[in-house]
Amino acid sequence: MGRRNDGTICERNGRCKFRLVEAAKKFEENSTKWLKESFKTPKIMHDMLVQLMSVVKNDDRAKKLQTVGWLHFGLYAQTLEMDCANGYVCRLIRWELRKVGKGLGPGWDC
Repeated sequence: MGRRNDGTICERNGRCKFRLVEAAKKFEENSTKWLKESFKTPKIMHDMLVQLMSVVKNDDRAKKLQTVGWLHFGLYAQTLEMDCANGYVCRLIRWELRKVGKGLGPGWDC
């Protein structure tokens, strides 16, 4: 069955997946839900990246591939990016946890 996530973006034929979303109703920094999802998301992203690399048969295009994950908990969101620039080791970039709606201008205050 494999790992399950809340949302996946893939090709029209559904063969290649390259983005995923994990969501929850509210944000609690030390909750088990947040910890579980923040560890599970990179594992799924790695599986997606390996699948994409097998589609391009590990040639030079494989070094340009990237998968993206998005954690959305209440009014907080975090973006994760994973690539394999040298072809051997995967690199995970976790962007700063941001509050959605903060600093969007007048009328957008949450």
